[in-house]
Amino acid sequence: PYQLIIDIEGVGFKKADQIAMNAGIEANDPERLVAGVMYTLNDEITSIGHTYIMTSELAAKTLERLNDSGRYFSNSDVDAAVEQLALNKKLIITEDRVTLPNIYYSEHKSAEKLSHILRDNPDEIDEDAAKDVITHIEKSLKIDYNDNQRQAILNALTEKVSIITGGPGTGKTTIVKGIITLYQEMFDYEDYDSYEPKNYPIKLVAPTGRASKRMADTSGIEASTIHRLIGWGQDTAVDDIIDNEIEAELIIVDEMSMVDTWLFYQFMQNVMPHTKLVFVGDSAQLPSVGPGTVFKDLIASDAVKTTILDTVYRQGE
Repeated sequence: PYQLIIDIEGVGFKKADQIAMNAGIEANDPERLVAGVMYTLNDEITSIGHTYIMTSELAAKTLERLNDSGRYFSNSDVDAAVEQLALNKKLIITEDRVTLPNIYYSEHKSAEKLSHILRDNPDEIDEDAAKDVITHIEKSLKIDYNDNQRQAILNALTEKVSIITGGPGTGKTTIVKGIITLYQEMFDYEDYDSYEPKNYPIKLVAPTGRASKRMADTSGIEASTIHRLIGWGQDTAVDDIIDNEIEAELIIVDEMSMVDTWLFYQFMQNVMPHTKLVFVGDSAQLPSVGPGTVFKDLIASDAVKTTILDTVYRQGE
């Protein structure tokens, strides 16, 4: 009966457990213990958003769920079940942490891909020429970038991967517009209208439709959700591997704080080695609904050149 939790949406552990009891399965049945461990682990990841749970916490929460009407299992029983599940590759134990295989490999493979991109030296860029172009952009857009904003725009050109983070009103949108214009002028891109949207060298993406529409409205070029860009449809399962390489010179990802571990993995696997990446977002926002705090982890890693915007420009000033 516990297979119902996996097979049928809306059937949780409590309902499956009741069906099992009615079918004559004992409260101390080992299969009940295994189901309780896996449900608790999945709940921590899919509902709460963690990428792992401590072994001691997993045992405590599993026992709380299973021993609600009596003492059927002990800590040592849970430990034995966790060890067996690890041997059967249903979960992964690293020191005193437990996680699901798809989360474990998503994190590790994303880190490996990012590290590979960062090791690949970017093309030589004439920084003086780029700075002159930025000055020209300021004049044409009637904007006066501060030093921090100007550096963020330059980083997008000179770094393989860069991060721009700041709260509302700190100029993230204005900087994105400046980055796009800088690329257009530095590499002599034709007018946007002369390209098929999918062939334009710059791709703008965000995790939600609303955020991507806002990007398109403020930048003047098409933007899409990350899901659409990589071909992640409604029928795509979490464990599916999407193979749809993104051909682009630059990809700007907005609202990065909303990107979870699974989505980041699928995105990174389809980024070409030569492509430059700019991650934009507010690290103080609530994390993604799905597992992980990808944006905060990227900033905390110190592996990616990060610009922190701390000057608020109120509308009208």
